[in-house]
Amino acid sequence: MQRGYYGPKDPVRAPLGAARRTGMRTVALTTAHTAAGLGADVAVRDLPAVSVPVGGGDIAVSTGGRD
Repeated sequence: MQRGYYGPKDPVRAPLGAARRTGMRTVALTTAHTAAGLGADVAVRDLPAVSVPVGGGDIAVSTGGRD
């Protein structure tokens, strides 16, 4: 099984696997699961740790704290 693939019966990790298969990067919140258990590119504890500045047609996502 490829990294980041989770079947449809895994409601927590399936969306992360779908995003990865389309080439997107993933950010997960570790409110109910550990970072290791989610398999996201980046995991944060809460939304204030995520910043999404938009300008000049570009979007950049940065995280202030990782688990």
